[in-house]
Amino acid sequence: MNSRWGGFLNNVEAFDANFFGIFPRKAEKMDPQQRLLLEVTWEALENASINAQDLAGSKTGTLIGMFSHDYSWNSVLQPETIDAHSANGMAHCIAANRISNFFDLKGFSMAIDTACSSSALALHLACRSLRDKENDLMVVGGVNLILNPISSILLSKTIPLSPTGRCRTFDQQADGTVRSEGCGILILKRLSEALAEGDHIWAQILGTASNQDGRSSGLANPNVNSQCEVIEEALWNAQVTPQQISLVEASGTGTPVGDSIEVEALSETIGQHRADQSGCALAAVKTNIGHTEGASAALSIIKVALALNKRQIPAHLHFTNLNSRISLEKTPFYLPQQLTPWNPIDGKRIAALNSFGLGGTNVHVILSEVPALTPVEKDETWPQLFTLSAKTEKALQDLMKRYLKYLMDNPTVNLSALCRTLNGGRARFPYRLAFPAKSIPQVYHLLEEKLTTSLSAAELMKATEPLKFAFFFADNESQAEDLPNTCIPEITVLKPYLDEVESAWNDLMGTTGIPVFPRGSQPLQFSVDQKLFIFSWHYAIAHLFMSWGIQPSLLQGNGVGEFLAAHFSGILSLEDALALALHKNPIELETRLAPPKIRVLSNTTGQRLLWQEAKQEEYWIQTSRTRLSTTQLNQSIQQENGDLILAIGTRNSLISINNLKDSIIFSLIPYQEAEQVNIDLTKILGQLFTLGSDLNFQQQKGVKIPLPSYPFQRKNFPFNTH
Repeated sequence: MNSRWGGFLNNVEAFDANFFGIFPRKAEKMDPQQRLLLEVTWEALENASINAQDLAGSKTGTLIGMFSHDYSWNSVLQPETIDAHSANGMAHCIAANRISNFFDLKGFSMAIDTACSSSALALHLACRSLRDKENDLMVVGGVNLILNPISSILLSKTIPLSPTGRCRTFDQQADGTVRSEGCGILILKRLSEALAEGDHIWAQILGTASNQDGRSSGLANPNVNSQCEVIEEALWNAQVTPQQISLVEASGTGTPVGDSIEVEALSETIGQHRADQSGCALAAVKTNIGHTEGASAALSIIKVALALNKRQIPAHLHFTNLNSRISLEKTPFYLPQQLTPWNPIDGKRIAALNSFGLGGTNVHVILSEVPALTPVEKDETWPQLFTLSAKTEKALQDLMKRYLKYLMDNPTVNLSALCRTLNGGRARFPYRLAFPAKSIPQVYHLLEEKLTTSLSAAELMKATEPLKFAFFFADNESQAEDLPNTCIPEITVLKPYLDEVESAWNDLMGTTGIPVFPRGSQPLQFSVDQKLFIFSWHYAIAHLFMSWGIQPSLLQGNGVGEFLAAHFSGILSLEDALALALHKNPIELETRLAPPKIRVLSNTTGQRLLWQEAKQEEYWIQTSRTRLSTTQLNQSIQQENGDLILAIGTRNSLISINNLKDSIIFSLIPYQEAEQVNIDLTKILGQLFTLGSDLNFQQQKGVKIPLPSYPFQRKNFPFNTH
């Protein structure tokens, strides 16, 4: 071994096996590269604001570049330690397959080994798959851990390793590369879909190309002609001219011969025809972190993507004098010696990236920036809800601390984008926290308060199985004395559903454009208006909850509410339910009745309403005269295995949630100001989230942003390093 240097990660024995559902014995027999890939893939999906649970069953492919067999060699040296878990723990293909298995991804899944260009080739193949619509999303990347000195001894005999421990790419003192550890995962999606979904896009891949050196002066020796060809093909595929490139991220291993051949190929392609004398930075991430081998291209791409987002070019380190084999005269190339602004060419920042494998597999990638989407402030169409969840209580507390620090460091973050990302771009776990928010300072204050005080059961709850909801529509006759003074504020989120009732009412009455109830300052005047008000409000609230993904498995109503229950079960149309509720029409076989699609309970018996019974006129006559008490009705719901009752129109408030152990009452009075109604709706939504409801946040539109990732609760799983 001619070098004692390397770039090493800290504590690669640590892994959150519990998070990934892996038993300790299996975790002990897993190549730490597999463990690292699982955790970094999770973090990459969170950074992309993708709810990992939504990917189950999707056409998502997995391509992982790997080069190191160190862990396998360790195991072979100790055959007595091999058991039933060892084969899966050692195989490179399992590193990719295990990702697909955990996330339930149905696209193709494979490990790729072309040495240093492994993760670049993975990217190239992933782009082809997306363009061909073979897959809809791609998990791409690479990993490298140095767990055995044998590999370093082997490489010492094959390629120059730096005895001074620095990659001095393009420098006269370059004396070889430095082996390093790392992992990089990229999430790839078609640009049109990413833009439509408000994703934070780090960079756009304009084009890629790959080829092989074929026969050269030696298997490990680069071929300048092949390098020129792959660069030109990538430029053609990207529809980019050489003059548009303003940064080249070189393979740049820090070997004098390899670096000089690479610059020769770049000079003959990207360096040609620069009549405007525009400069092009030339740099290599290996001067920053060393050579991460199978992961090196993925980390180079991450560097370029970060530079595009910051619009700055990082410094090329460890450079004093140019390698005498290299000439930059009559080329646009310069080596950036410090962090510099990245000036666009013709209004665009475009970068090129080289990746060359030890065995001659070459890849070239063209990337560009994408105009940033501007977050817009949230309007009234969706309540502001801040949510966090974790698999353990300790992880949830750690997550709260991470967000406290994030908000301290980013006090001007857009609240709408923050909530949009948390609600729609994070997986949901049993330990949950949720609260309404009006501003970033308020979020910070509430998080700080909840961390410094013990969280009550209502604030921090462990959700178990998905909830089964029962909707109970109360009659609200006890509130009749308040209704004459009631008016409905203009609540945008409820308007579509209120308009549906208004349209049905006008059809029923043979009128056009007459409001079903006054809005603004006009009070209700007649008893029919009171019933119409109750029907409309309850109809709108029920639809709102259903739009959030809260689907009832059981329905029951009282008075006017029974006709609503019959409508939502599918028995009655909206028009017929409205007519019967307001006594405009008696039940007739002209009334359009249909078998129930959702279980509905009778308000006269508390038993399940059978289709044969619902078809009879006598039943609907009786239901308007005889009814059970609210307590009896709730008991009948519980007997039918309704986990949680969402009551719309109780005596003390118009929304309440009850389960077998607790009764959580929410004050949602319709004649409050619209802003207060939205706040109350958000509180209810947050409570349902903490109880375990898998809410539907997909309709919440807006820009997503990178946010802190999940705090893994790692334990050490040692591996042998003989």
